[in-house]
Amino acid sequence: NEGLNLTDDAASLIASAADGGMRDALSILDLCASSSKNIDEKIVENVCAMAGDEYLLDLCDCIKDGDTQKALLMIDNLHNSSVDMLRLLGELISHYRDLMIIKTVRTGKRPIVCSATRLANLEKQAEKFDIKEIVYTLNVLQSATALMKTGDRRCEMEMTIVKLCNPELSVDLASLER
Repeated sequence: NEGLNLTDDAASLIASAADGGMRDALSILDLCASSSKNIDEKIVENVCAMAGDEYLLDLCDCIKDGDTQKALLMIDNLHNSSVDMLRLLGELISHYRDLMIIKTVRTGKRPIVCSATRLANLEKQAEKFDIKEIVYTLNVLQSATALMKTGDRRCEMEMTIVKLCNPELSVDLASLER
């Protein structure tokens, strides 16, 4: 009725960003509609100050490969592009959660809300990971969430990435085992 064209992938991204909240989803849709009547994933990502799927896949690969330099440069680029670091942390948590689901739910419908393209990318990336790595990373990311709410978000995000790229810097049992 509003004369909007909303792609299926954009609708899925709005649902994911709203985390099941109808009011949040409508607010996001309203913000997107103020930008354009043709709403796709890029518009939703811009409105929500999200990093986007390509950055998440690349950042996850950097963490897997231990490429601290590239990962920190990506964080700098995202920060300079006005991506909220707490939102980025949430996106990374969701990304690793999806990898965990893919690694553990082998049959039937998986509880993942995303486009078919994103699912294919996640499935391909999940092949590179051991479930222990995924759970370890989720634990580190979850711990950073509380710290990020009280401290410098950018610095906390950078320290978290350094810890993930270099697990020997952490002294907990899971990181030592990794």
